[in-house]
Amino acid sequence: MRELDLPGIGKHGVEQSFSAGDTVRYGLDGSVRTDIKYRDGRTSAAPIRAIWDLKTGRARLASKRVGELRDAVGVDGIVPVIELHIDRSITVKNHMFYNFIIGAAHA
Repeated sequence: MRELDLPGIGKHGVEQSFSAGDTVRYGLDGSVRTDIKYRDGRTSAAPIRAIWDLKTGRARLASKRVGELRDAVGVDGIVPVIELHIDRSITVKNHMFYNFIIGAAHA
């Protein structure tokens, strides 16, 4: 993903660690790491518009984890947290924590 340098994600939007809304050193104790974050622009000051969390096997994105991601990144419930799973499809966790299937991802 980093090498693709996609608009809104760039090279720094992949596996970034956060604490209290600030970016911190990768793996810093007590920090929360996003798999992918999408910004409304290329600068680090651009608003975050979505967070993607990749899951494998039987793992699921729980409501508690959605809250942890949003709190660490410093966004509110309007910013969707999107679960990406190779077998189960794509699920958006919206501000009310309802699940909406928006597509399917297959290998």
